[in-house]
Amino acid sequence: MLDKRKIRTILVITLVVMGISLMISGVSAKTINLGYLNADFNGPENQDFTLQNKGAKKYYNDVSKYSISQGMSKSKGIESKRNVFRTKEGNKKFTFKTAYFLPLTWDKYKNLKGGRAEYWYNTQSFAMTKDHVYVLTTSNFKENVGYITKYDLKVLSKYKIQVKPKVLRSLGAKLKSGKELTKIEKAIKASTKVGPLFNVGHGQSLSYNPEDKSLYMLQDDGEPKFKLMRISSKTLKPDKMYVFKVKFRNRQLNGGARNLAFDKEGNFYTISRKVILSGKIKENDKIEIQTLRVLSHHMGKNNQGLAINQVKNRLYVIYDGCFFTIPVDKLRNYNLKASDLTYTVFKTKREFQGMSFDSKGRAYLLTVRGPEIFRSSTIF
Repeated sequence: MLDKRKIRTILVITLVVMGISLMISGVSAKTINLGYLNADFNGPENQDFTLQNKGAKKYYNDVSKYSISQGMSKSKGIESKRNVFRTKEGNKKFTFKTAYFLPLTWDKYKNLKGGRAEYWYNTQSFAMTKDHVYVLTTSNFKENVGYITKYDLKVLSKYKIQVKPKVLRSLGAKLKSGKELTKIEKAIKASTKVGPLFNVGHGQSLSYNPEDKSLYMLQDDGEPKFKLMRISSKTLKPDKMYVFKVKFRNRQLNGGARNLAFDKEGNFYTISRKVILSGKIKENDKIEIQTLRVLSHHMGKNNQGLAINQVKNRLYVIYDGCFFTIPVDKLRNYNLKASDLTYTVFKTKREFQGMSFDSKGRAYLLTVRGPEIFRSSTIF
């Protein structure tokens, strides 16, 4: 028989768990169940739907152990010297340099008593618009839980933060320690919005749809379903979730795709295993989906994201330390050839967490250990 002390302990634990569940479930979204969707391949009958992209095998980049930013330990996290990635091999040469060292810490969630609910260094994906950067971070509070931080690019540009890339990380450290903020730091803090915790899954698919000006991501939480969430770019909360299963040639595809990108017409793209899928959300909350091609090869162990350069209209398939690109028009018109793909491998073992593009077609790249956003030196 349990004594009173043990009963009180069990009650406290139960109440805490209930409070945690209520807090997370408080971010409610309308769920739309669509059942099975057939992702037919609508290309020419004589066309092989598998694209023999053997260049991916040639440039395969096997990162078995991730490296840490060189300045992390030397600076106790407050880095100021930019990191640089340069092309090691591939069809085209690019250079990336640190634009922003992202915060490692921030202030506490006010609705959680007794400590922090998050560690800011576990950034998983991001999306850019003309005026904002949205960064998705997964939390140590509970598995599959995370939140979105919204940075105002106009404010960061006003205070020339790209010239002083350590400012955001220094601001986060000051907020944790309670030190007095400068006038500039107060302005940046006021312009930065931190969204609520919600179930994000692995969290590597945050994307922006220019057609309806909303954020989207796939809640890849291990279930054999696709769970496409629409997220308000203002509140940073999910407001709608489309749940569906996909069949391709009478075979159900694994719903655990960890990547997502939208083109300027509002078509979304994701890769499940090696199948490139494209879909469109209709006004009546229906989704039409199709198979565009099947890839014969990946370029690395982990697909870390998708991105579309709206200026060049190319799809970027990102892995650790490398990526390849696909012309979207040829992909959609079913006349894509293996020779249309370009490959790039960088001299780094950092973990790539996603890519995004500004309105001019300049690329930005997200990494961890520590978290930072890189900027390409040239327009892609």
